[in-house]
Amino acid sequence: MDILNTIISWIQNLFTWWVIVMPWEQGIRVRLGTNTTILNSGFHWKFPFIDSVYLQTVKQRMIHVPMQTITTKDEKTITLMIGIGYTIGNIELLYNTLYHPETTIQCITMGKISDYISNNYLVECNQKYIVENIIKQNDMSEYGIDNLTINVLNFAVVRTYRLLQDNSIMYGEQLTMEEHGKKNNLN
Repeated sequence: MDILNTIISWIQNLFTWWVIVMPWEQGIRVRLGTNTTILNSGFHWKFPFIDSVYLQTVKQRMIHVPMQTITTKDEKTITLMIGIGYTIGNIELLYNTLYHPETTIQCITMGKISDYISNNYLVECNQKYIVENIIKQNDMSEYGIDNLTINVLNFAVVRTYRLLQDNSIMYGEQLTMEEHGKKNNLN
């Protein structure tokens, strides 16, 4: 069945000489792996097997960021969860600089939030100050990202208790790996 799907896809690519970019999309056409052209909304020619076309929506996107627990300069603990919004402003720059844009934006923003909170006292770490400072520091235009917004979804000043911090304790049988009938312990 996979062979049949591959053959049908190959035939379909042979006869597809165009691409239509929707009004909410932007595209990039790569010809022979070297020449790139930005494709805005509308009809565009595409040569089969010579051109590769990549389309992306340019509408606002949202990333849900995992919860962070960070200690302030005066040793108060803040737990927060944020959402990050952005749009693609320059698709060529995006494709030439980032591999996984959402993961990159998420990691950079989480790092900046962590730096800000850990280098400030609790009174300087309310939701408004955090958002204002992170947006100032988080210029993503060098990656083709525009309209960066940060929304605080959860925010709490809490006490944390770590009951078990060392995960090296394993119960039951030791982790083993079998290779060609041999049993090797990973100790």
